[in-house]
Parts: sequence; structure tokens; C-alpha cells
Amino acid sequence: MTCRGIGELNSCLGLLTEYGIAFGQYLAKSEQQDDPAEIMITRAFDLGLLTGEAMIALCQVREENAALACTLCRPFFESSLRVLWASRALPEAPDPWERLQKYWATEELKWADEAKAIDSSKDIAETVRQRNQEILDRTDGKRESLSIPHMMGEVDKRDVSDELMPKDGKNADWAYPNIYRQLCKAAHGHPSTIGFYSPGFLLNLAANSFVMATSFLIRAVCHFAGGDNERAEIVKTTERIKAILVGQ
Repeated sequence: MTCRGIGELNSCLGLLTEYGIAFGQYLAKSEQQDDPAEIMITRAFDLGLLTGEAMIALCQVREENAALACTLCRPFFESSLRVLWASRALPEAPDPWERLQKYWATEELKWADEAKAIDSSKDIAETVRQRNQEILDRTDGKRESLSIPHMMGEVDKRDVSDELMPKDGKNADWAYPNIYRQLCKAAHGHPSTIGFYSPGFLLNLAANSFVMATSFLIRAVCHFAGGDNERAEIVKTTERIKAILVGQ
């Protein structure tokens, strides 16, 4: 990866480390370490640090590995977006952290539905089914669906409502096709990712995707744990992300 791409990833790793430590200190003072929200955010930080280090290691070998770096970045992008979406839910909305639990349980149940018909996997499929059905049964028992564009759109609406984005701002309209869908092409092994796009394009995509995912996660922490300083922390974080993007 070019020096600028490596620099962007290293800068993001620094931010993830800084805010991850701060969030750990916040948890140490609370009595909620085992709550779903805290666990999801903590795991997202762990995933981000592992992802960034792996992306750097891959791209230092050769630029063509940027396609693999894009593939690695997609899970972190999704994880960060989900916790940001949950942290931005309106107070009167259904519990977003519970909905995320139901979503992941639903995905596991989809696998169990298919695997139970295979002799070699039917026992583990039943174990998985029971465990995840219990999660649904603690609420309304219904399966959950949460799409990426839906969550992006909901975050935009809340940002506009809180005047964190201009009224005509639609980050989702740009980020979904230009960032997320491009990551999906790499993850799905689309031939164009390997033979059509230049290494330079993929290097920029990998770095910019990781910067955006980092921004999602840090914003989630600011909204979730910022308290009276929430808005000031969001402004500070936005400026620091902008500085990374312009290479300062």
C-alpha cells in the first residue's frame, strides 16, 4: 500500500486504540459491562484493531493485495455501522440493541434451518437453533431483518434531526454504492475486483472504507457514552477524521 494509505490506516488504529481505552475506562466505572450494547461495542473495537493490522500487513507485501484488504474491511464496516445505528435510535423507538441481538439470532436460525437436514450437522444445528430461538423468545418471538441501506438512512435522518448534518444531507446515498457495494464486490470475488480495477483504486477504497468504519464506531461511542459532552466529542472526532482524509 502507498505511504498515504498506510498512514491513513495507522492513524485510524491510533484512534481506535485511544477510544477503545477510553470506552474501557467508562465500562470500569459502570455496572453494565455485560450488557449487550457494551459487549457489541467492545467486540467492534477488537475487530477493528485486528482488521487494520491485517490490512496493513497484506498491502505491505504487494499492492495487488488491496482487493483482499477490501474483503477484510467489510465485516468491520458492517459491525461499526450497526453499533452506530443502535446508538442513534430515537428514545421512543424499539430497543435497537435488542433488535441487533434478534438480527444475529435470525441469521443463525437461517443456517440451522438449512443444516438440520444434513446428518453430519443436524445435532449442532439443533443446538444452535435452541440457543438462538431463546433469544427471540425473550422478546416477541419474531425474526428480525436489518439491511445496510436502511440503517444508513436511519443514521442520516437522526443526524439531520440533531443538526449534525445539513437538511439536504444524504450520506447513505453516496456511501452505500461507492463504499459498501464496492466492498461487497471484493468479498464476493467479483472478477472486476481482481482484473479490472487498478491497484490504486482498490488501495484508496480499502483505506477510505476503514476510515469511514472507524468514524462510525467512534461516533457510536461518543453518542453512547458522551453524556453532556456528546456534541463536543462528535465535532472533535469529525475534525480528526477529516485530518486523516486530507493527510495531515
